[in-house]
Amino acid sequence: NLALSLESTEIRMCQLAKNEMAHNRYYSFNDIEEKIDSVTLSSFNRVCTNLFMDKRFTIASIGKLDSVDENELYLNV
Repeated sequence: NLALSLESTEIRMCQLAKNEMAHNRYYSFNDIEEKIDSVTLSSFNRVCTNLFMDKRFTIASIGKLDSVDENELYLNV
């Protein structure tokens, strides 16, 4: 999706402007790809823990729900 989005001139120019304003530098496709590939399961879990641990969520369901153990609904990170 990232590679295909860079084929659009308009999107490419917006990306260049955002990089310049936010980071004061240009990020090439390879730079972005390297950053994505450098994400490890450990770092992903750390971020998820920081964002979601001890948070309460709301769940909505349509359809028959026979019985649910409330403890099964907790996010275990």
